[in-house]
Amino acid sequence: MITSLPDDIVVDILARVPRCDYPTLSLVLKQFRSLVTSNEIYVRRSLLRYTENCLYVCLSSSGNPNGRLYILRRKAIGNHCMVHISSLLRLRRGESFVAVGSMIYGFGGADNDHTTLSSSAFSIDCRSHTGKLLPNMPIPMADTVACFLDGKVYVFGHCKNKWETNEVLNSKEWDQGVCVLDDVMYYYDSYENCLNKYDPKERRWGVVKEEEPSRAKTQKIWYAEISLGRHHGCDIWGKLEWCEQVMTVGEFTSVKSL
Repeated sequence: MITSLPDDIVVDILARVPRCDYPTLSLVLKQFRSLVTSNEIYVRRSLLRYTENCLYVCLSSSGNPNGRLYILRRKAIGNHCMVHISSLLRLRRGESFVAVGSMIYGFGGADNDHTTLSSSAFSIDCRSHTGKLLPNMPIPMADTVACFLDGKVYVFGHCKNKWETNEVLNSKEWDQGVCVLDDVMYYYDSYENCLNKYDPKERRWGVVKEEEPSRAKTQKIWYAEISLGRHHGCDIWGKLEWCEQVMTVGEFTSVKSL
């Protein structure tokens, strides 16, 4: 039995398991729960070159607008799916999230009837799936957008006061579909149905050109992996690598992917 083995051997075994399975393993045994959140297992993963990028998504519903955090379980033969991280409490309605390295930061939010805004801030360590409160923001905010760009965290939205000010960024009417890759911010405009990009070095917006126009239209939750690259060092193009249904969740909606 694996439970009879020394911890260093168990760590070596668990370090070879995909990280998306750690939430499930932590529910099996108390020993596993402490090991998968330890620094030793991530040092071992680095030595074994088993490091990996993970996708997180926050889901909410009309009946319960407080979000839950899920991690994408990737499989070599497809059939990817989302796994709920049960160790975290429900998230606040209208919070904004941003990923920086192995950390996820959350800002603001509101109560269920959206009458009281919050200035709270917190962090989630993706290695241990534990949360920690941070100093409050200067002003209460909800339904905002947060991103990490050019070494700074920006939190902005439908208000005149900005925690960080950038006139080019603040000129947009924001939805919640934002991510940053190689210091370029990508923003999905649901009104224009296009993917925009913002380069902080050039301080201007552009549209990502599509190499494959195929899109999946469904009421269920689908995720797609799009590889980005420059053609001849100029325009940024996107190529669809895969697109699959990852979860059936009834009336749940995607709040933020990280």
